[in-house]
Amino acid sequence: MNERKIYILMGGSGTGKTTLGNYLKELGLPEMVSHATRPMRKGEVDGVTYYFISREEFDSIDKIEWTEYPKNSGKLYCLSRKEVETKLGQFGKVFAITDRNGMEQVKEKYPNEVEVIYVYISLETMEERMRARGDSEEAIQERLLQAKETGELENMQFADHAIENIDLEESKRKIREILFGK
Repeated sequence: MNERKIYILMGGSGTGKTTLGNYLKELGLPEMVSHATRPMRKGEVDGVTYYFISREEFDSIDKIEWTEYPKNSGKLYCLSRKEVETKLGQFGKVFAITDRNGMEQVKEKYPNEVEVIYVYISLETMEERMRARGDSEEAIQERLLQAKETGELENMQFADHAIENIDLEESKRKIREILFGK
């Protein structure tokens, strides 16, 4: 039987997880799409970026992992068991973008399949990138505070691999090395 592998991209806001996730798609790895109760941002697509759902729908899902981000915001995210099993069954190797809490929950349920890639940048670079993508000042300050309070930029110790995402081409090279050995 083919090896089943779940690559988890984990890191703070603005670290480039989505950009590197898009690169994983270019390399042929499908993304397991999470569900979210927050409103869509400009450029996001329902069923591609997230499955955008109501709180009632969220509560009824059989979840592999879930989180509220930022805390006490009412913005809930989860990865459904159906999504994980369907994509793993179809492709064998898949990826998801989660926070540390989500990674730990997925790893608990799939201990032999998970490989964690931690993507990081400095707080200053994080702020610059959130501004560049058009996040509101309130959202930026909320995310920076969340990053500091939760220590999300210090989660390298929980990962199998770490990539400082300053130079995109170098980060892509490191991703290829993780997936293919070179």
